[in-house]
Amino acid sequence: MVSFKKYSFLLFLVFLWLNPVPLKSEFYEYIDKNNVKTFTDDLSLVPNLQTDKTKVHKERYDHLNEEQKDELIRQEQEEIEKLKMKTRADLERFEQQEEAERKKEQEIKRQKRLEALKTPIVISRNRILVPVTIKYSNKEVTIVLLLDTGASITSVNHFVAEQLNINTGETSAVMVAGGGILRTKLVNVQHIKVGPKILKSPKIMVLEQKGVPLDFQGLLGQDFLQQFSFTIDYGNRVIRWKE
Repeated sequence: MVSFKKYSFLLFLVFLWLNPVPLKSEFYEYIDKNNVKTFTDDLSLVPNLQTDKTKVHKERYDHLNEEQKDELIRQEQEEIEKLKMKTRADLERFEQQEEAERKKEQEIKRQKRLEALKTPIVISRNRILVPVTIKYSNKEVTIVLLLDTGASITSVNHFVAEQLNINTGETSAVMVAGGGILRTKLVNVQHIKVGPKILKSPKIMVLEQKGVPLDFQGLLGQDFLQQFSFTIDYGNRVIRWKE
């Protein structure tokens, strides 16, 4: 970032360029005690003994002949043009640096925003395992759920329910493949959170888990998934959520 001090200096140069400071045109010529011709624009600096002999010049170039006057004017104009060009170049360089810094900051913000919209996942045997946080009665647990677009509701096993101290809920039973019966419980939780996305006050289903323990603790269903737009980046193993 260009410093404020440098920016202020550039503004000062522009001000001088657009608003030249008026100079005192009247100045005085006298011979000092060493017999040296001297010029000053402050009459108080002229020795008293020299006051009567002092020449007053009403214009800056009165003490010069025409050739010297023309040459001095030409030199001064060249210096003014150089200053204008330098000021323009400095301003352009400053604006370019400011624009580059602005674009850099925007890109950093964009990358941070995109990074926040990614959720790492595990892909194993064509299954997508997602880290999910569930909050119930001000208690949170983060678990791994299987992303299941065929499940209408998010479900967890009874071990997760025990971690959340879930003791109440609407009980029922469901038939599973093979004719078996599983006891279930519908429970209102405070939220389900995946990455930056939060679904507030949903119901989840608590299932009894029988048999060999699985590498996931339930299913992430359409009750959550249909609320948000996302794509699955299989190459980078992340879910990319839409803003």
